[in-house]
Amino acid sequence: MRKSNVVVFALLALVSILLLWLWYYLGLDRVDYPLDLVLSIVWWIVLLLSAAVIIKVERTRRRRIRTIYAGERAGFNSEKGVFGMPSLTDVEAVQATMASVLCDLEYDFTREDFPEPRHLKVLYFVRTKKFKAKEYDESEDQQNARTAAASGSSEVPGAAEGNAALRGSMYPPRGASSSSNAMSASSRRVVEPTEWVGEVVVVGSEDAEPFDTSEELAKILSRISMETRQ
Repeated sequence: MRKSNVVVFALLALVSILLLWLWYYLGLDRVDYPLDLVLSIVWWIVLLLSAAVIIKVERTRRRRIRTIYAGERAGFNSEKGVFGMPSLTDVEAVQATMASVLCDLEYDFTREDFPEPRHLKVLYFVRTKKFKAKEYDESEDQQNARTAAASGSSEVPGAAEGNAALRGSMYPPRGASSSSNAMSASSRRVVEPTEWVGEVVVVGSEDAEPFDTSEELAKILSRISMETRQ
């Protein structure tokens, strides 16, 4: 729930408490008129139901804001507008870019206009129901060390089970400037989802494919990428 909604309901609760106090202070509780008690109960029920409805509407609004439309080399989000995307074949970078956008959402009431088809041809869109992540910068030394460790390992590299750390995001961090970009030229933004639940819908298809982790999302996007190239 937004802070403004919390303030409104806090004020309504205070007014309700004040009216209840006045009801006792003025001695109205001594009057044998049971309708007052009924009205008081109805008022509190209406107040609680209103709070529940607003919480549900706010959650629905946030889920809609988390929707990301993906095309070749570009994506769109209703709050962030059009942003650059890696090639669809680089699934990890595509996921990292989407996760970076989700991390930077402020859930305000600004809404960008959907781009024209000549500016963005949407291939699929991702509806995110739940998303939590931690992010950090990986230095060039850390990248080299991780690459060396992976090359020296006898295990076949593959997607980690669950929510894997995502690298290669093309979306700049919130508040990034040209000077900060220059300072972080040798570092790379890493987004590590702790929870990512949602569904993917391919344009032209009515079926939504659900996913519960970033690894499941990667499998869906990999299949879509292969079908797009065929």
